[in-house]
Amino acid sequence: MSSTPEPSSPPPLGLASLAWIFFKLGALAFGGMWAAMDRIEKELVIKRGLITKEQQVAMMMTAALIPAPKFLAFGGMVGYSLRGYIGSCIALTTLILPGASVVLVAVMVSRLGEPGTLLGTVQHTVGLGIVGLLIGNAIRMARNSKVSWSSRLIGCGLWAVVPIGVHGFGLSLLLMAVVTLALGAWLIQPIPGESAHQGALSDE
Repeated sequence: MSSTPEPSSPPPLGLASLAWIFFKLGALAFGGMWAAMDRIEKELVIKRGLITKEQQVAMMMTAALIPAPKFLAFGGMVGYSLRGYIGSCIALTTLILPGASVVLVAVMVSRLGEPGTLLGTVQHTVGLGIVGLLIGNAIRMARNSKVSWSSRLIGCGLWAVVPIGVHGFGLSLLLMAVVTLALGAWLIQPIPGESAHQGALSDE
């Protein structure tokens, strides 16, 4: 009796390919981790299938709690999940390289970026664009979330509490992130029956 051979696992991602992926993300993803969420998903999840959407969200949430630049923390975790410690070091290095190069150039021409100059206007415009990206990502995540409208309102309230606590009362950003994350996990629950319904569909 012949047995069906098990499918072989895909070969591990090469270090050169890993370096190129994160170099592109560092060069083309503007506004930090959350603002670049769509580009990250397209590159790592949809196009290459290196991680799942659930893994991406989990790593981004974890990176938000690490007292380090969020994008770098996320890149280090993805690199580690793909190629261990070496992959993490390569992802961190190549992710920061484009931005570091731009910073060096910006330092040399920093006097050109004073208010009222062309570069200053460009900086202000880019800043407004990044705010728009963040708001757009937040709206998209809220629409795609499988929670009730009351839970979404609670999430918006927790989101508003963070800047109030940090800027209004001088509380630690890390403390506020941990507290609101714990409250969100406790107060925000999926719609009853949604998980069971999805499980039934996957079994058909």
